Amino acid sequence: MVQYIRFGLMDNLVMIFAGSLIESGIRKVLNKVTGNRIAIRNVKAYMLFIASVGNACSDYLGGLAAGSSNMANGTFIGCIIVSVCCIPFIYTITRR
Repeated sequence: MVQYIRFGLMDNLVMIFAGSLIESGIRKVLNKVTGNRIAIRNVKAYMLFIASVGNACSDYLGGLAAGSSNMANGTFIGCIIVSVCCIPFIYTITRR
């Protein structure tokens, strides 16, 4: 039970305190890729993507805090797969 409490503590601490850093980091990468011509047309899809990346990072660190690198790696990979695969569909659906 203690490992799950450690997981929850680390998970939410990262989400609360590192959320803005994750968002600004992703924005910098997108600006580099697009040559500072980024125009976020769909704020809802963008924020969902940022939240999913933040969730993946916090789950990974939570897994490490719980003492399981397998859980950390597996959870991170699962979160990123969903983020990469589903966000384009969310963008398309919310664009209509």
